[in-house]
Amino acid sequence: MPYGTVSNVVRIHTHEDYSDEYVGYGMQVDYLTDAYVFYKQGINYPIYTFTSFTSSSGSTMYSSYLDQSYVGISEQGTIEGFSLYPNPATDFVMAEFESDAADLATINITDLSGKLISSTNTTIESAGMQSIRLDVSNLESGLYIVSINIDNKTAFVKLNVQ
Repeated sequence: MPYGTVSNVVRIHTHEDYSDEYVGYGMQVDYLTDAYVFYKQGINYPIYTFTSFTSSSGSTMYSSYLDQSYVGISEQGTIEGFSLYPNPATDFVMAEFESDAADLATINITDLSGKLISSTNTTIESAGMQSIRLDVSNLESGLYIVSINIDNKTAFVKLNVQ
């Protein structure tokens, strides 16, 4: 990649070999295609593709890569098991997540336009499953995004307030 090496990817190789016959023209065209597509966990699009296409009339090779801002050379960690219940909620919601160690957690609630509605900081005393009660009684009905950040690891969950 032009911006460095991306590790821990999955490569998928497809190979096609076929012919078309043009009826009435007495002409057959043979095709050969090899495509390599590279995926990285957590990214919904191929980070790199390479295709070689050969036919009786010539050949073409092309490739493309996903912009660096989508791939991330230094990967951010994730927070395991982040969930909210009850969801939909009316008065409160419990945020559950796994913590690797004692640390400070920041939980933000934003509306769908990205406006910060509330922010809660809480100290995690020890590693393991955590459960934090969040008051949502003052929120208008609608959809929100709840994010949690611990030690530069972030996770997001959609919240429906009724």
